[in-house]
Amino acid sequence: MDTGKYRLYAVRRGRIPGIYTSWKDCKEQVNEFKNAEFKGFRLLRDAQQWLGVVDPPLPPPPLPELHCGVYPPTGLLQQPFPLSTQFNSMQVSPALGKSSQKAFVPCSQTPLGPNIVPETCSNQFVLVEDMEVYLIRVCCQLKLDYPVFNRREFFSGSGELLHGYWVTLLSQQHDINWIVEGGFSPDEGNARQDASFKMLGKVLSLVGKEIHDYNYRIVAGLRVRAKELEQQLSKPAYQRIRNLEQANQKLKSDLQKFNELFET
Repeated sequence: MDTGKYRLYAVRRGRIPGIYTSWKDCKEQVNEFKNAEFKGFRLLRDAQQWLGVVDPPLPPPPLPELHCGVYPPTGLLQQPFPLSTQFNSMQVSPALGKSSQKAFVPCSQTPLGPNIVPETCSNQFVLVEDMEVYLIRVCCQLKLDYPVFNRREFFSGSGELLHGYWVTLLSQQHDINWIVEGGFSPDEGNARQDASFKMLGKVLSLVGKEIHDYNYRIVAGLRVRAKELEQQLSKPAYQRIRNLEQANQKLKSDLQKFNELFET
């Protein structure tokens, strides 16, 4: 799909005004439309502001009790999040692209180990996919509501500010009430990407779907190879020995014919 230069495209004057996640969809709304107005954005809140959308204030969820300085994951699900402004057939959550909750955790009680997003060198990649955009596309494809990101922060022992996100996905139509906790990172964007990736994996695993891209082809090839190896190992030892003996006998016969050909 041709996503274009920006993550989101807002159409203010076109066939169907709204916010689109690909340049192809946006282009269909503005091409050959007289006095069309559209613009690309990286953040949803900027696109909403440009469209002049004013959401009602989102009531904050009740603060859960702190245990060891970290909010329990179930605390955010006690308060249902209202649906937001509807752009024709496209619904956008008011908390998408911004934080509806922020928590500071004492530095003496900071999570360590697997809760920290590992650092990666982006220079080794030709393309880096945006996991949040992937998540939005999957939610659109499966007709799910938009994910809501809830930010939390704390200072590490060295005084460094770390960011983390919870992602909640609610859908009354599909009876869905999911929450995923991402890792922490000094870079807020990396933390948001990690939370998006984990929620994306949860959605795909529960609906039994996959994303067909370059990595899918690589994994598919590895699966075929692994299956072939399993079939080879599942044969009894005597059968494998017998196959090797037959292959060796055939090689000897071919070699003898080859020598006779040159002797004559």
